[in-house]
Amino acid sequence: MGNAYSNVNSSYFSFITRLDRVTGSREWQYGYTDPNFPTAVGFVQLSSYDTLLMATSGAQGQSVTLIDQQGQVRKSIKTQFSTSYGPKITRAGADRDGHIYMMQWVEQTLPLQPYFQYYSNFAEIDTSLNKYWGMVFSASSRPYFSDATMGLDDKFGAIGTNYTWLPMDSIIQGIFVYEK
Repeated sequence: MGNAYSNVNSSYFSFITRLDRVTGSREWQYGYTDPNFPTAVGFVQLSSYDTLLMATSGAQGQSVTLIDQQGQVRKSIKTQFSTSYGPKITRAGADRDGHIYMMQWVEQTLPLQPYFQYYSNFAEIDTSLNKYWGMVFSASSRPYFSDATMGLDDKFGAIGTNYTWLPMDSIIQGIFVYEK
């Protein structure tokens, strides 16, 4: 997997290469673009969705693309969060029931530079875009979630950092786990 920027059409594109696991030779390689999501920076994470490959990308919202074993796009899902500022980290994972859990850490630039505000968006959807839950996490100390994954027990978890403004600056690591 990789990403590149095209000066010809001023857009990002992603590519995925499938290699033979024994010989290492290339079986296929495809490039992917989405004209409806032109500001996407390309695929930033790969995970599995049943027998499909799930590629995640972020721009002013989040996109999840389901790709079959021959490299063909089966479905592309785009979401828009209520806080869709500049994305910093975008992650997604799927459970055995086909529900997709999404996390995106975004940064809002505030008028008084160099100040900013972080938001962490979370959602659970299915491939028909039914939303089961969603939340936005933010606080004045600008905490953020920087990574997320689906555990082997079908529990979605995220890890984050919170800088506090105590007499001595301190860092608090936090873990968020969602259970059904």
